[in-house]
Amino acid sequence: MYQRVNLGFKWDKLISIKCQNNFYRDGQGRDFEFMPTNKTQIIMKNYNLFFKQESNGFSLFCNTERFKKILDIKKSPDQKLIFLIKNKNNYLLNYTDLSFSDNNKMYYFNNLKTLKNGSNVLIHDKEYVNETQALRIYNKYQSIRLDNFIKSTKLVDARQKDLKNDLWLQEVEENQMVKLQNLSEGKYSILNGKSSESFYVIDYMKEPMWGIMDLFLNDLPKENNFFLNGEIDLKEYIINLNARKTFWKYFILSENKTIELKLEDVKVNYNGKDIDFTKPIKVTLSNGETAFAIESKESIELKEVVNVSDKLEMKIKNNSKWLSKTVKIPKPKIKSVKPDRESNKIYSTTYIYL
Repeated sequence: MYQRVNLGFKWDKLISIKCQNNFYRDGQGRDFEFMPTNKTQIIMKNYNLFFKQESNGFSLFCNTERFKKILDIKKSPDQKLIFLIKNKNNYLLNYTDLSFSDNNKMYYFNNLKTLKNGSNVLIHDKEYVNETQALRIYNKYQSIRLDNFIKSTKLVDARQKDLKNDLWLQEVEENQMVKLQNLSEGKYSILNGKSSESFYVIDYMKEPMWGIMDLFLNDLPKENNFFLNGEIDLKEYIINLNARKTFWKYFILSENKTIELKLEDVKVNYNGKDIDFTKPIKVTLSNGETAFAIESKESIELKEVVNVSDKLEMKIKNNSKWLSKTVKIPKPKIKSVKPDRESNKIYSTTYIYL
């Protein structure tokens, strides 16, 4: 439960976080719930910050005078708000260009480094969220064994501050370990020569989360500072997700089991534009049925279907003649998206009965 707030003074919007996903027709990602940790809720109460959950993100409000006064008193550079990001959609990975699930990793965001992308400011350093932001998650009661420890090995925090060895390094049965119990919640990186490994330490997390966000309150880059000429400078950040591209695969079967289906070639047209497909190949399905398999020669970006105006049609060639009848076929559903290990492709698979 979030804190009660005093509405007796003016609230100024301090920060806005929005999600975008170009899979959706309106471009807005509505798949996440943002949750301040228990410690963060206490900090927000002490700082007179008001958290408002929104359909595609959240906003934080403050009273400028009070917020500035508290920041002047509490100048700790590590003072931050932590938000867990929960995925509410079981099919998010089917239509979003990210690696398929790893329950011990989360995508990490902070306001120390941002990227200007047109009129938007992204709270990550690439155009889209990608795997370089995925971190292993550990709690304070765990330790990490260092497989390759050299004298120059060091541990740095999210600001690249080098931490003293006696804070984190310990030896257990001749193994060099990173002990986490002395570390505050946040992102850390082990630097070992040219290699590095990043992870996140958290006090407690009840269930796996999709992501985590640190919003630092002090010692920020000039462009991310909350104040301009003594007034609140609203920060609006975007989490930008890219739609997944898949190879469309159709299995064409005979609706009449007594008639053998024969296909020489097919043409597939989507909203007036031809899609190049492979020639039909006769295959035997896992249930023993015979079918003709075709797949798109190029991967196709998945898009949300919100109306029935999309037209996906197929023409069939048999006995060296194109049949005059055009067959309407279904667009692949996001539930059918699966990676194929052998081909290293991601397919959207659909079955058609003719």
